[in-house]
Amino acid sequence: MNFTKPKLFIFFIFCILTSGAQKKDDNVKDHKTRMVSDIIAGDWTLGFGFNVVDDGGVILGGIFNQKEYSHFNTPFIFYVENFYTKQFSFIASLSFNKYVKDKKVDRRGIILKGEEPSYFAVDIATKYYFRDIFLDYIFEPYIFLGLGYTSIGGHKVNPFKVAVPSAVTVDENGIWNIPSTGNLTFNGGLGVNYWFSKSWGVNFNVAGKCGFVGGKYKEIISNQTQFSVAGYYRL
Repeated sequence: MNFTKPKLFIFFIFCILTSGAQKKDDNVKDHKTRMVSDIIAGDWTLGFGFNVVDDGGVILGGIFNQKEYSHFNTPFIFYVENFYTKQFSFIASLSFNKYVKDKKVDRRGIILKGEEPSYFAVDIATKYYFRDIFLDYIFEPYIFLGLGYTSIGGHKVNPFKVAVPSAVTVDENGIWNIPSTGNLTFNGGLGVNYWFSKSWGVNFNVAGKCGFVGGKYKEIISNQTQFSVAGYYRL
């Protein structure tokens, strides 16, 4: 019996399958390479999404006490990012939120119904991406450091048994009237981008914000943790 033709046929099929697998693997590698090679100095990325503010008074404390301190009400966030190398970028963000009644705030008390304050923040930061370390240009982890300005509206709380700050007034029922504040923050955190294509992706971000300001308001300036998820579009 002649086995030459079956052997040739099997060899031919093997070559086709091997070539197809290699081509698919090359396409994946080429896709990743194109994505990172397209990131050059001057590139811009836009983002829009939602944020959760944890005002427990402890940086990154919100990871463990979401139920008690997290606030999610009109929670929009906008990003503009510019790359000045493939590893470093400059980012600015604008976020809005509103605190929620019956939630704790800064270990001072519980927010009363109808007295929920608005939250506004503008932040700038420098990001460092771990693209070359992970050798993956679709999944992009990063860390960042920056500064910001946070404004929290005036509100009333049913206080815990803590000392009354000098900037706070207390009514006849023992309710604290906390004035609106605006303060600088030192920010740091981490996050990740995941790209579905060269242009579209999703971002997950965690920022710890340390508030600081002088004068009589220093006792009511708090630290926050801000979590956000956003859709990204790279121009």
